[in-house]
Amino acid sequence: MLSFSFKEMEKYTKPLCSAVQYEQKVANFKKVFQSFTDRNEFCNGLPIQMHVEPSGACNLYCPICPRGRGLLERDGFLSLESFARIFDSQAETLANIVIGGFGEPLLNDEITQIISHSVKKNVSTFMNTNGTLLQESAAELLDSGLTRLNISLDGAASISYHAYNEVFPFENTVKGVATLRALKEKGNYDYPQIHGQIILDDETVDEIDNLERRALSIGVENVWFKRSHFFMPAEMMLEDMLSLYDFDKIIRKGKAKTSENLNWTPFDCSHPWDSFFLGCNGKIGMCSFDPHQYLVFATVSDNFSDGWNSNPVRTVRRWHSEHGKNIGMPCLTCNRVPGYLFPVEKMQYIESQPKLYHKSVDPD
Repeated sequence: MLSFSFKEMEKYTKPLCSAVQYEQKVANFKKVFQSFTDRNEFCNGLPIQMHVEPSGACNLYCPICPRGRGLLERDGFLSLESFARIFDSQAETLANIVIGGFGEPLLNDEITQIISHSVKKNVSTFMNTNGTLLQESAAELLDSGLTRLNISLDGAASISYHAYNEVFPFENTVKGVATLRALKEKGNYDYPQIHGQIILDDETVDEIDNLERRALSIGVENVWFKRSHFFMPAEMMLEDMLSLYDFDKIIRKGKAKTSENLNWTPFDCSHPWDSFFLGCNGKIGMCSFDPHQYLVFATVSDNFSDGWNSNPVRTVRRWHSEHGKNIGMPCLTCNRVPGYLFPVEKMQYIESQPKLYHKSVDPD
């Protein structure tokens, strides 16, 4: 499955397009899907999804974020001009953009213009935010045509010793969601859909029912749970993590629902065929999971198509086609557990670069 499904394209992208425009996107989708299905090094289609990082800055220092923990330095804001320069060249075939990255998008003064520009070019738009600045931006977001808003609700835990309590002003998020819902209902807007997302860890795993009730009570339409990853981007590890095994048991028992594919393998990763990442520095990278963008293959002034099937990108596609054999950076340290390598192999890599970690963890 591609990272933006055909069902999603029908639901979110098709209403924005004329019949001719949509058929062009469908034709490209089919090319990308076939290239991915065959695991071809040369992709016959162009990306169907674009990940955009509008801001390198954030107003929070969350305990599981590489930036929040001081492992990642980020700076700058993506301008509308820089965004449009690369986006416009791909708009005819793009189906969706995801706005997020490693900063808070609502800190970018041009964020609603970026969204409006995308929607006017017949591309649906999802945005990830911590929600703490939502109240001031709610009206403009509604007018922008934003398709879906994914709000982090990690500050919703009631336990006093939760790591987020010190850094997450959850009351601001509550006010922001309330404002957005009120304006949405008053104006009879269909969009954006408002989704809540919560990361479970060892502290909050017993609070699932309470977390979901609290999230739904503030006005989000759906609540999705995610797990703390064993490996985070930038080769970062967490001390208190909920294992994939434990998280899977929770999901199987029906205690929570997740949008994650818990059976994920390297062979399932479609990013090298269907997506690209535009950072706040204006550079294009392969994957939104890689904060340092080891594989930058173009800049906004370059011909995107030349980079899309360049040797570095085709090499990454080959790694995925070989089920993770002979893997290199950036995929070597992918945080999507179980990931490409067995834990012991990952540990060997980690031990060769100890400065990147707070402590070593037994891979077993």
